[in-house]
Amino acid sequence: MSSVLDPPSKVELIAYPNEPLRIAGASAKSCYSPRAANRIVLPDEVPDEALKKVVQDTFNSGHQVFGHPTFTFALENVSRNLIHDFFHLPSTYVTDQISQRYVSNRTATVRIPPFHDSDSRDRTRKRIRAQWDAYAALIPILEEELKGIKSEARGKLSKRDTQLVPKQAIETARYVLPIAALSGMYYTVNLSTLNRLALSPKLTNVPWEAQTVVEQMMAEARKTEPELFDHIGAPLQRQDGPSFKGRKLLGDVDVAAYNAQFDKKLNPYRSKLVTHTPDGDRILADAVRIHLGAADGVATDEQLIGLVMNPANNRTLLHPAELEHMDPASYAMGQVAYTFRKKLSHTADSQGQRHRATKGIRPRLQDVLTREPDTVAPELIAGNAEALQIFNDAMEGTWEDVRYLLDNGESREFVAYLLPNATALRIEETTDLFGARHKWELRTCLRTQEEEWKINRDEVNQVREVTPLIGNFLGPPCHLRKGAGVGPMCNQGKLFCGKPVWDMDLNKISYYSGETEADAK
Repeated sequence: MSSVLDPPSKVELIAYPNEPLRIAGASAKSCYSPRAANRIVLPDEVPDEALKKVVQDTFNSGHQVFGHPTFTFALENVSRNLIHDFFHLPSTYVTDQISQRYVSNRTATVRIPPFHDSDSRDRTRKRIRAQWDAYAALIPILEEELKGIKSEARGKLSKRDTQLVPKQAIETARYVLPIAALSGMYYTVNLSTLNRLALSPKLTNVPWEAQTVVEQMMAEARKTEPELFDHIGAPLQRQDGPSFKGRKLLGDVDVAAYNAQFDKKLNPYRSKLVTHTPDGDRILADAVRIHLGAADGVATDEQLIGLVMNPANNRTLLHPAELEHMDPASYAMGQVAYTFRKKLSHTADSQGQRHRATKGIRPRLQDVLTREPDTVAPELIAGNAEALQIFNDAMEGTWEDVRYLLDNGESREFVAYLLPNATALRIEETTDLFGARHKWELRTCLRTQEEEWKINRDEVNQVREVTPLIGNFLGPPCHLRKGAGVGPMCNQGKLFCGKPVWDMDLNKISYYSGETEADAK
C-alpha cells in the first residue's frame, strides 16, 4: 500500500460577521438602555470608548451575549480522536463531517503525535500501514459474507442490496482503523463557544492536537477583529482541571479490574438502564395536565401521553424541521429521565455523540489504556472465521505496539492515537425523554450502523418495561409514521432498507438480512 501521510491541520474561516465584538457590545447595551422599551441599541451606536468596557464587564458578570456573532470554519486534517474528545464536547455547535462509514479510506492519512523517540515514530507508521492493510483485506471478505446473508434470506440480491453491500462492508471494516485517522468538517459556533474552545484546549483529553488547531482557529477569527479574544482572560492549564487532580489523587489504578467489574454489572446488556424517573408514565401525564391546566382525573394517563407522543396527535414529531422544539406541550417529555451504562466501541460512541441532548461521562483514553486488547468486534466480523482472524491479528499487533510505546516512555496521550475504532469505551449517559425519543427514533432505523442499532434497541426495550405507556410510542420513523397514518412509511427515500420494518418486531429482525423469525420458518 502507499506510504502513511501526516499532513498538517488546515483551518479556514469561511463565514463570519462584521465586527463581532460590536454586535456583542450592542446586545449587552440594549438590555439596560434608557431608551423606550421597544428600541434596541444598534452596533454602530455603541461609542468606541465604551465598547471594550461593556464587553469586558458583561463577560466578567457571566452574561453570555456572545452567542450572537457566529463563525463557520472549514477544518481539514483533524484526527477523529480530536473530534471525539474536543470538538464534540460543547453542546452548542453545528457540524457536518466527512463520513467514515460509507466513504472508503484508501489512503493512510493520519495524525502522528510528536513521539520523543524515532523508533516510536517508525514503529507507529508500520503499525498504521498494517491497520490499513487489515482494513483493505476485510472489505472483500465482508462483501462476500453480506452477499451470502442477503441471498440466503431473499433468494437473490436486489438492486438495493447490491448498492448497500459495499457500504456495509466499509463501515464494518473501519473498526480496525486507528482513531488517529484524519477527517474534515464544517464547524459552526457562536462567539461564546469559540471563547470556550480558545480557553480550554489544555483541559481536554487531547491537549497537544487541540492546542494546535485552536491556535489556527483563533488566528483566523482575529482577522475579523484583532481584539476578539482580549476580554476573555487567560486559558486554563491542565493542572487546573479535576481530571489532572483526580489522577494525582488516585495514582495508578487497576484498569483491567475496573473493566471486569463494569462488564459484570452490565451483563447481559450492551446498554443497561441503571436509574430512571420513578413512575415515569404518571409523571409525564401529570406534566401534560400542568400544561393544559387540568386537574387530576381529567382524562387518563394513556390519553394524555398520547397527546404529546403519538404522531397522530402531535404532528410536530414528524416534521423534518423537528418542530417539537417549538411546541410547548412537547416539552412535557423533559420531565422524565433515564440513565444508561453501556460498553461500546469508539466508533459507535462517535455516532452517539451526535445526539447532544444525551449527555455522557466518558473516560480519558490515556487513563484507561490496557496492555491487552480491549475491543468490541462487530457481529459481521465475529460471524466470519476469516474476517475474525484478520481482526484479532490486527488487535494483537496494535496492542503489541501499544505496550512497546508505553515501555519506551512515550506519553499515554500520544499512545492513545494508535488505538483502533474498535476500542471499547465504558460510559454513562443521562437524558430526558425529550432528547432520548429523538435519538431512539433515528437509531432504531435499520440505516443505523449495526452496533448502535442494537444498543438503542436494547434501551427502548428496557424503557418499555419501566414506562410501558411511553414505550408504546418509541421506535423507528416508519413505525411512527404508520401510527400517524402518514405516507410513505419510510422517509429515507432511496436509502429505504427494503423491508416493512413498520410491521415488524424490532427484537425479531436480523440486522443484515432484515429477516424475521417468521420469515425464517
